[in-house]
Amino acid sequence: MVRVVHDETWRKPQWLIVAEYIYDHAPTKQVDIATALNINAGNLSKAIKYLRDDRKMIDPKSLRLTPSGRAYIDEVRSNRSANDDAN
Repeated sequence: MVRVVHDETWRKPQWLIVAEYIYDHAPTKQVDIATALNINAGNLSKAIKYLRDDRKMIDPKSLRLTPSGRAYIDEVRSNRSANDDAN
């Protein structure tokens, strides 16, 4: 199991942390995400629900990112990289 440590100076929304973890690791169980990110089950459920229902970034029948979800994470990372290069 991979334990993820976040050291950015700004605080990412928890749903984005979860989405990036799913993008990078393709977990099949929520418990895997909760353990790796050290997120309690209630907060993880809220993040998954938000990603699934509000953002439409996770397929409703699995923990897989939708094509638009993957594109969103790619865009976030591209913007983050551009900001890092500018600094």
